[in-house]
Amino acid sequence: MKISVCIPCHVNDFSDLKNLILDLNSQSRKPDEVIIFIKPVSDSFLEDKNLTLDNEIQYKFLTENKYSTMAYAKNRCIEEATGDIICLMDSDDTLDEKKVEFVENFMKEHDRCDVMVHGYFYNDKNSVRTQSVDVQDLTYEKCLPDPNALGIMSTSKQELHHAHSSFRRKVLLENSFPEKDSAYRIDDSVFLKMLLKKGFNILFSKHKLISFNKI
Repeated sequence: MKISVCIPCHVNDFSDLKNLILDLNSQSRKPDEVIIFIKPVSDSFLEDKNLTLDNEIQYKFLTENKYSTMAYAKNRCIEEATGDIICLMDSDDTLDEKKVEFVENFMKEHDRCDVMVHGYFYNDKNSVRTQSVDVQDLTYEKCLPDPNALGIMSTSKQELHHAHSSFRRKVLLENSFPEKDSAYRIDDSVFLKMLLKKGFNILFSKHKLISFNKI
C-alpha cells in the first residue's frame, strides 16, 4: 500500500512546516511521498531554506505567487499524489509518531472505509509526543452529518479533526475540495459532509493522532 501525504501551506506557516517535515521523517512507517503546496511565494522561495528532507521519502514542492484558497492548494497536491491512500495534513500541527502506521493498518483492516478521521489534542504537543498509541486498536465509529454544524460527527459525538482526513485514492479522483472563497476555512467540513451525503463511508478512530496547534 502506497501512502501519500498532501500539505497546503501558507507562507506565514513555513516555520511550522519545517517541524511537520521532521515529524514525517520520524514516523514509525514513513509516507512514500509528500506533496507540499506553498503560497503565495516566488519561484525561488525554497532556495537556501535548508529543509531537512529524508531520502527515504519522495518530497515534491509546489509553489505559486498568487492568492488562492487552501482548498485550491489541497486539490493541486492531490493531482500530483500517486498513493493508494492520501492523507491531508495541516502544516502547523504536530503528529504522533505512529500516525501513518495507524492509518495504513486501519485502511487495510477496514476495506469498506472510504475516509478515516480521528481525534486530536488541542495545543498539547507534549501529550501527542509522549502518548503510546495502540496501532492494533482499530475499533471505530461511523460518522454522520452533524445537524448543528457544517461538518460531520461520530456517533458518540467525540471531537474529530476534519482537516487530517485520510482518503482512498478513488474518493479524491471523483471529488474535489470546494475552492471558492465562501468555503474559506470550512472546506474540510463542507467536503466531508458532502461525501457522506453521496454515500461514502467515513469512519472515526478515537485515537488522538495529532495536536491541533492554534494560538
